[in-house]
Amino acid sequence: MTRLLGRRSAPSSVPALVAVLLATFCLVPGTSPEARASTPAPTRLSRLLDGPTPVPASCGHAAAKVYGGHRSFGTYHGDVWLGLDQSSSFARPLMTDVNRDGVQDGVVSMTCTAGGVSWPDWVLVYTGRARLVGAINLGSRSDTQEHASITRIVRRDGRVRVHWISYEGAAFNPRYRVGTLGKVDGRWRLVHVHLDPPRWTAAPGRIGPFRVGRSAQSLRDLGLVKRSTSEYCSMKWDTRNTPSTFWAEFREGDPDDLDGAWAAQTQRIDRAYVRTAAGIGPGSYVRDLRNAYGSRLVKVDDVMVEGGPIDFFAVFGPGGALLFKVPDVQSPNAWDAVEGIEVAKGHDRSSLRVVGGGC
Repeated sequence: MTRLLGRRSAPSSVPALVAVLLATFCLVPGTSPEARASTPAPTRLSRLLDGPTPVPASCGHAAAKVYGGHRSFGTYHGDVWLGLDQSSSFARPLMTDVNRDGVQDGVVSMTCTAGGVSWPDWVLVYTGRARLVGAINLGSRSDTQEHASITRIVRRDGRVRVHWISYEGAAFNPRYRVGTLGKVDGRWRLVHVHLDPPRWTAAPGRIGPFRVGRSAQSLRDLGLVKRSTSEYCSMKWDTRNTPSTFWAEFREGDPDDLDGAWAAQTQRIDRAYVRTAAGIGPGSYVRDLRNAYGSRLVKVDDVMVEGGPIDFFAVFGPGGALLFKVPDVQSPNAWDAVEGIEVAKGHDRSSLRVVGGGC
């Protein structure tokens, strides 16, 4: 007892040493091994790329592990691709915190094929070290057509939005939609789904900012045209920030008078560039075109263009003409697809002036 009472006090450095030891061995509240283990690891794009990355059963294939973002199930059985390569044609992956726990997750598109045919895409959600926690099959939606391809996965206003296009056959009758990633009864779903508005709306006499009568300088100021090339008696302009199959033409070499613009169907339908207010655009069925415009839709025969006479369906309005190119105007099939949309000057057949129509 005497020895204890008479023991010298510990050096002042001992409390500091004890504090260091406590922190080192995780005895400080909130830093225990259990606490650290419960903190999820961030999802890394490199980890998803390297694999093994789990994917759900799809296209008749069993659930599997993918390495390098791709797995083949055999020559005649199909493949699975993850949209992980940001330089590929697949929608870019989105690495963000979707669980709202402060840790990065991954939202990735998945494409699968069977028998050489692509099936509707999937939206996959990964957390931690490539742990699959959500799988949304676009093919299970009642509004999905034969094919569905995810075009963009973006974060906007604090929410993850998925854009996709569904279509029939070889890009016929496309429908562009966007949905928000959210949880319903504890499972990831796409909610608040609606039609994705087009970049440009077509109406008689105009496609977006390309309005007949507009000057080349005004379009250049918008960054939409860069230089002109003379062709026949017209002045065609190289366009930018536009679809790959889009033309603007100033006839008779007058850069202050846009005569027309043309948007054609293309296999790369990754975004709804041009649609009418009724949702009609390149790839739409003639059936839907007729239903949209009724008696306003008229046949215009033998319109002279550079390649010779062409027939169109047309809608006339105060701003000019809105023309639809289809395979056979005289005997149209309801399932024929609109090949292109054109706007031109003219309020009726006799005053119509079409792009490439001569001087």
